[in-house]
Amino acid sequence: MSECYSRIFIENGIIRNRLEFDLGKVFEDEVIYEVIRIRKGIPLFLFDHFERLERSASYSGRELFLSYDQLREQILKLIGLSSIPEGNIKVSLKYSPAYTGYLIYYIDARYPDAEMYENGVRGILYYAERRMPVAKIFNHKLRSSIYYELIHTKAYEALLVNRAGCITEGSRSNIFFIKEGKIITAPDECVLGGITRKKLLKICRDEDLKIEYRCLPVDELGSVDSAYMTGTSPNVLPFSEIDSYKFSVKNETMKLVAGRYMQMIYDYMAEFENKYR
Repeated sequence: MSECYSRIFIENGIIRNRLEFDLGKVFEDEVIYEVIRIRKGIPLFLFDHFERLERSASYSGRELFLSYDQLREQILKLIGLSSIPEGNIKVSLKYSPAYTGYLIYYIDARYPDAEMYENGVRGILYYAERRMPVAKIFNHKLRSSIYYELIHTKAYEALLVNRAGCITEGSRSNIFFIKEGKIITAPDECVLGGITRKKLLKICRDEDLKIEYRCLPVDELGSVDSAYMTGTSPNVLPFSEIDSYKFSVKNETMKLVAGRYMQMIYDYMAEFENKYR
């Protein structure tokens, strides 16, 4: 089964048919990547994604194959030719003796439904650490083992626990806890700095909310009021439970932050539309 969801994709600037898509160019060896949310034909926070792609490349001693303007133009071309105004686009760069290049393509995107936002989702604890958490580098073995565990437990997300017994991040998200009015999230150096996380932290600072940067010990979960995951697909999604721990999904602080974040998205879309469309 192809990871490419649309009938076409872009490889090194060239439009190709989905039948030509080679999984070996996105799964084997070291690959850095970004997943970008498309809303109404607009790639959300595209420059933030480009900057993180640059950082991921530099951490592994690489350089990007394309500029921000080239990336933007090719993504807009793919959106227009595919006629898919809502979805997720993946930008994947591979560096190996066998193949060096990049691919831009739609992937299957699944978003939380209204009931999940209203009632929360189930999470599990998963004891693992990413080798280089600050860089978005594909790890097929870890991703696959977590995927099968999520299916087995019927959970929505896995929260990674390090060797010190502390929660760092989700397998495909960043994690926020609320305890006694304070927002707790892991330090930047311990996680992949998600774009949604970056925007939420700015909102928290603007609203003068108390933020505590630390990795929460698992044995402290019982004293936490609320827990949330953030990311490209879920935006801001509450946990109703993590393993055997239960949480409130009605938290006024995160309701405020989530509302401000959605307004930030609408403002960005209007600005992008005026500038590039």
